[in-house]
Amino acid sequence: MRYVWIASQEGTFAIKAMYRVLKGWRNGYYAWTQRTPGAWEAQAKRLDEILRQWFEAHQGRYGSPRLTAERRAEGGRVGRPRVAKRMQALGLKDIALLFAETDQAILFQCSDK
Repeated sequence: MRYVWIASQEGTFAIKAMYRVLKGWRNGYYAWTQRTPGAWEAQAKRLDEILRQWFEAHQGRYGSPRLTAERRAEGGRVGRPRVAKRMQALGLKDIALLFAETDQAILFQCSDK
Protein backbone atom coordinates (compact mmCIF):
# COMPACT_ATOMS: atom_id res chain seq x y z
CA MET A 1 0.00 0.00 0.00
CA ARG A 2 2.87 2.36 0.69
CA TYR A 3 4.06 2.05 -2.91
CA VAL A 4 0.61 2.86 -4.28
CA TRP A 5 0.49 6.04 -2.21
CA ILE A 6 3.99 7.03 -3.28
CA ALA A 7 3.08 6.44 -6.92
CA SER A 8 0.04 8.70 -6.51
CA GLN A 9 2.24 11.46 -5.05
CA GLU A 10 5.04 11.12 -7.60
CA GLY A 11 4.11 14.27 -9.53
CA THR A 12 3.74 16.34 -6.37
CA PHE A 13 6.89 15.31 -4.50
CA ALA A 14 10.22 13.84 -5.55
CA ILE A 15 10.61 10.13 -4.88
CA LYS A 16 13.96 10.72 -3.21
CA ALA A 17 12.45 13.29 -0.83
CA MET A 18 9.51 11.04 0.09
CA TYR A 19 11.80 8.16 0.96
CA ARG A 20 14.07 10.41 2.99
CA VAL A 21 11.03 11.51 5.05
CA LEU A 22 9.58 7.99 5.26
CA LYS A 23 13.02 6.49 6.00
CA GLY A 24 12.62 3.81 3.35
CA TRP A 25 14.54 2.39 0.43
CA ARG A 26 13.91 3.73 -3.05
CA ASN A 27 15.07 0.55 -4.76
CA GLY A 28 12.04 -1.31 -3.34
CA TYR A 29 9.70 1.20 -4.96
CA TYR A 30 11.42 1.04 -8.32
CA ALA A 31 11.40 -2.78 -8.20
CA TRP A 32 7.65 -2.63 -7.44
CA THR A 33 7.01 -0.42 -10.48
CA GLN A 34 8.73 -2.99 -12.74
CA ARG A 35 6.82 -6.03 -11.45
CA THR A 36 4.17 -7.71 -13.54
CA PRO A 37 0.83 -8.50 -11.90
CA GLY A 38 0.77 -11.82 -10.09
CA ALA A 39 -1.54 -14.73 -10.80
CA TRP A 40 -4.07 -13.57 -8.19
CA GLU A 41 -4.39 -10.10 -9.73
CA ALA A 42 -4.68 -11.53 -13.24
CA GLN A 43 -7.36 -13.96 -12.07
CA ALA A 44 -9.23 -11.14 -10.30
CA LYS A 45 -9.13 -9.03 -13.46
CA ARG A 46 -10.54 -11.91 -15.53
CA LEU A 47 -13.22 -12.56 -12.89
CA ASP A 48 -14.16 -8.87 -12.97
CA GLU A 49 -14.70 -9.03 -16.73
CA ILE A 50 -16.86 -12.16 -16.42
CA LEU A 51 -18.93 -10.73 -13.56
CA ARG A 52 -19.53 -7.47 -15.40
CA GLN A 53 -20.65 -9.33 -18.55
CA TRP A 54 -23.05 -11.62 -16.66
CA PHE A 55 -24.35 -8.78 -14.52
CA GLU A 56 -25.22 -6.76 -17.61
CA ALA A 57 -26.59 -9.81 -19.44
CA HIS A 58 -29.06 -10.40 -16.58
CA GLN A 59 -29.96 -6.68 -16.37
CA GLY A 60 -28.56 -6.32 -12.86
CA ARG A 61 -30.85 -8.92 -11.32
CA TYR A 62 -28.15 -11.43 -10.34
CA GLY A 63 -26.36 -11.04 -7.02
CA SER A 64 -23.31 -12.84 -5.73
CA PRO A 65 -25.04 -16.21 -5.00
CA ARG A 66 -26.37 -16.55 -8.53
CA LEU A 67 -23.20 -15.28 -10.19
CA THR A 68 -21.17 -17.73 -8.09
CA ALA A 69 -23.42 -20.56 -9.24
CA GLU A 70 -23.02 -19.43 -12.86
CA ARG A 71 -19.23 -19.37 -12.53
CA ARG A 72 -19.15 -22.81 -10.92
CA ALA A 73 -21.43 -24.22 -13.62
CA GLU A 74 -18.83 -23.10 -16.16
CA GLY A 75 -16.17 -24.98 -14.23
CA GLY A 76 -14.64 -22.04 -12.40
CA ARG A 77 -13.52 -22.38 -8.81
CA VAL A 78 -14.70 -19.34 -6.89
CA GLY A 79 -16.48 -18.70 -3.60
CA ARG A 80 -19.44 -16.45 -2.92
CA PRO A 81 -17.50 -14.12 -0.58
CA ARG A 82 -14.92 -13.44 -3.28
CA VAL A 83 -17.62 -12.77 -5.87
CA ALA A 84 -19.35 -10.43 -3.40
CA LYS A 85 -16.10 -8.54 -2.75
CA ARG A 86 -15.34 -8.22 -6.47
CA MET A 87 -18.90 -6.99 -7.13
CA GLN A 88 -18.54 -4.43 -4.37
CA ALA A 89 -15.19 -3.27 -5.76
CA LEU A 90 -16.80 -2.89 -9.20
CA GLY A 91 -19.82 -1.06 -7.78
CA LEU A 92 -22.29 -3.73 -8.96
CA LYS A 93 -25.46 -3.97 -6.88
CA ASP A 94 -28.26 -6.33 -7.76
CA ILE A 95 -31.87 -5.26 -8.13
CA ALA A 96 -34.13 -7.30 -5.89
CA LEU A 97 -37.61 -8.16 -7.10
CA LEU A 98 -40.28 -8.20 -4.41
CA PHE A 99 -43.91 -9.09 -4.83
CA ALA A 100 -46.44 -7.19 -2.75
CA GLU A 101 -49.74 -8.71 -1.68
CA THR A 102 -51.30 -7.32 -4.84
CA ASP A 103 -48.77 -9.31 -6.94
CA GLN A 104 -47.28 -6.12 -8.35
CA ALA A 105 -43.54 -6.19 -8.72
CA ILE A 106 -41.59 -3.54 -6.88
CA LEU A 107 -37.98 -2.98 -7.91
CA PHE A 108 -35.42 -1.46 -5.59
CA GLN A 109 -31.68 -1.42 -5.09
CA CYS A 110 -30.30 -3.56 -2.30
CA SER A 111 -26.83 -4.23 -1.00
CA ASP A 112 -25.25 -7.63 -1.51
CA LYS A 113 -24.31 -8.50 2.07
